[in-house]
Amino acid sequence: MSFSDPAAVANYAEGPPRFVPGFTDMQRMARVLLAERAPCDARVLVLGAGGGLELAAFADGQSGWTFDGVDPSAPMLALARQATVAHAARIRLHEGFIDAAPDGPFDAAACLLTMHFHARAGAQSCAARDPRTPASGQSVRRNAPERGS
Repeated sequence: MSFSDPAAVANYAEGPPRFVPGFTDMQRMARVLLAERAPCDARVLVLGAGGGLELAAFADGQSGWTFDGVDPSAPMLALARQATVAHAARIRLHEGFIDAAPDGPFDAAACLLTMHFHARAGAQSCAARDPRTPASGQSVRRNAPERGS
């Protein structure tokens, strides 16, 4: 998918629920797991926030949380703004990769279904070396199995 193609961006929200088994449940579970350790007024970092699907799911379920969403695609961030308009006062969006995220600390962080867009070595080391690690140490990861295993 080209995240700069207007037609692809317009239809993005239809894709993940169709292509990812349990997509809605995965988002709900991520929110529940984060909420186990994050305070009611948590500051949450969402990497790969374009489209706004995770932001909307998290914000719908946690009215006290505030969010910083980061994504490299301006058209996808525009879509995220549309998808999260009901929560706009609690969401700040930033264009770029993880280095575009504001300084922490964050109480929690999520990066769902994004690592396959990056070179394997860069994706694995990205989160491990970033200084904006959540203050609580709480994060949710969905790792794909190694090819051939």
